[in-house]
Amino acid sequence: MSLWGVHVGVAGITTVLVLFLVAPGTRYRGVVVVASAFWAVLPDGHHALDRVPTLQTQWRALHDSAFADVFWFHRLIDRSDPGDDPRRSLAMWGLFFAVVVGTELALRRRRHDR
Repeated sequence: MSLWGVHVGVAGITTVLVLFLVAPGTRYRGVVVVASAFWAVLPDGHHALDRVPTLQTQWRALHDSAFADVFWFHRLIDRSDPGDDPRRSLAMWGLFFAVVVGTELALRRRRHDR
C-alpha cells in the first residue's frame, strides 16, 4: 500500500511530460493533469465507502486485482511501498513540482523564441 501522493506524483509527472512532448500547445494541460491524478487514485475509492459495505467490498476487489494497474500502475506502486513511507510521497510531490516548473519554463522559452 502506498500513500496517495505517490500515485498522484507518478500520474502527474508522466502526464506533464507526455503533454510537453506530444502536445505542448494544449490549452487545458492543468485539467488533463488533474484528471490523470484522479484516475491514479480511483482504486483507493473503497476507503470512502464505509457506509456501503457491499460496494466497498467490490471496490476493494478491484484495488487488489491486477486490473488496478490500468490506473497508472496502482497495484505495482502499492506493492513497491508496503510501509506507506511518507518520504516517498513528499519526494514524488517535489519531483512533480520540479517537472511542472521545468516544463512551464521550457514552454515559455519556446514561445518567446518564436
